[in-house]
Amino acid sequence: MDNPNNKTSFISGKFSVLHAGHIRLFKFAKSISDKLIVGVYSDDLLESQILESADERLIAIVTNKFVDQVVIIDKDVNTTLYSLRPDIVIKGTEHKDEYNAEKEYIDATSAQLIFSSGATVNYLNNRLVETEDFEELNSQWVVPRKFIDRHQLSYEKISSLLDVTDSLNILVIGDTIVDKYIECVAVGMSQEEPIIVAAPIQNNKFVGGAAIVSSHARSLGAGVTLITLLGDDQEAQYIKNELNKLDLVLLAHHEIGRPTTTKTRFKVSGRSVFRLNELLSDDCSHEIQDLIFNEISLALEHIDMLIFSDFNYGILPTTLINRIAALCVEKSIPMVADSQSSSQLGDITRYKNTKLVTPTEYEARVSLHNKDDGLVEVAEQIRLRTNSDHVFLKLGKAGLIVHNSKEVLSSTVYLTDEIPALYNSPIDTAGAGDSLMITSSLMLSKGASIWEAALIGSIAAGVQVSRNGNIPVTINEIKPVLKYIFNDTYRDRYDG
Repeated sequence: MDNPNNKTSFISGKFSVLHAGHIRLFKFAKSISDKLIVGVYSDDLLESQILESADERLIAIVTNKFVDQVVIIDKDVNTTLYSLRPDIVIKGTEHKDEYNAEKEYIDATSAQLIFSSGATVNYLNNRLVETEDFEELNSQWVVPRKFIDRHQLSYEKISSLLDVTDSLNILVIGDTIVDKYIECVAVGMSQEEPIIVAAPIQNNKFVGGAAIVSSHARSLGAGVTLITLLGDDQEAQYIKNELNKLDLVLLAHHEIGRPTTTKTRFKVSGRSVFRLNELLSDDCSHEIQDLIFNEISLALEHIDMLIFSDFNYGILPTTLINRIAALCVEKSIPMVADSQSSSQLGDITRYKNTKLVTPTEYEARVSLHNKDDGLVEVAEQIRLRTNSDHVFLKLGKAGLIVHNSKEVLSSTVYLTDEIPALYNSPIDTAGAGDSLMITSSLMLSKGASIWEAALIGSIAAGVQVSRNGNIPVTINEIKPVLKYIFNDTYRDRYDG
């Protein structure tokens, strides 16, 4: 979009990995100027801080539709600025309170220095230019070639990790949900009031919440214990029957007046037009909290990892979380946490000393009360607040930011990377985050690197969104996609 003011903006950086936060900043720059110039720091200036040459780092930027010109910064940023004379210099909001060398140019000219995080929306059309669409495997799967190359991932290693998940025992605690889908046909508009009239044609019911997280884990081969709340109702019996088929241990608690959490979606032509939630979100009683804590105390002797699957419907008050977390730290049991916010408000920062936390961008910003900072800064703030080894910042259609502690990944310059959404045409996005979280957690528990875990978790999420409803993902569904991704990667690397 051309800006009538005919101004030029400038953004500089290392760009070791071009991620969604950079794309947002590029888009913002083009919204306030006619021309965007991006400066990439040279290899000599960065020395050991990068693994790819400047030429390699330029490739993804020069093909981005928001960027008009790319230059190498080989002396210092102000020399480049005086040469180009941009009207606006743009930096991420995380740099606002830091020393900014560009101030020399700003103070000597009439140029503006603007700090921005860019627009907080997803940009599927501008995902990393490292991916392509392929005609094989239903023409739907994206191959993240550079991600695989950057972290030297091996098909043999990842495949072998999948093969030994049956040696794991995990404990999941969280809110169980029954997901109902009522498919309808639109009849027309009501004559009495301005609403659509629809007629139901098909009803489907699925296990959701912590129960589907447990189902994914069991379907992938792990031994599973699930601690949850259920009502004394027909939906609770449905959950028990479905989980019984998977042969997992269910420890269900019931409070008088608390129904089984049920979400009913009314859909017309594949699109949800209305959702009805039947639930009670009050914290469970102190008596039940004590029972749960005692169950976990006994179970920890036999488990490899504890998963918090928190939908904020009452089973995990902060006091109980703190008691469980302290016990896990004492017994060296790794923890993973997901605290979801949709129609309710969650706070992922309640979970401390975890191996991995997996908030969406929205959930992270709500927890931090931060709507301004860029994606990497948001991920780092979440990591610091939770003292987590790793953070998955979920971006919906734009994929996933993987962010890590310097202490955990001291041997690499890649503390942050991005994986695009791997399945191009999702049918139903419900449950994508659950399958990503639990599959990645199982991989980490078997000794996978965070990069291996993120890739296999992203494949599981792709499998999940390729069909309607929450259905447990299996190894037999993941492996063909994994093999396809690596076979195509090798073919491109060696035959092209």
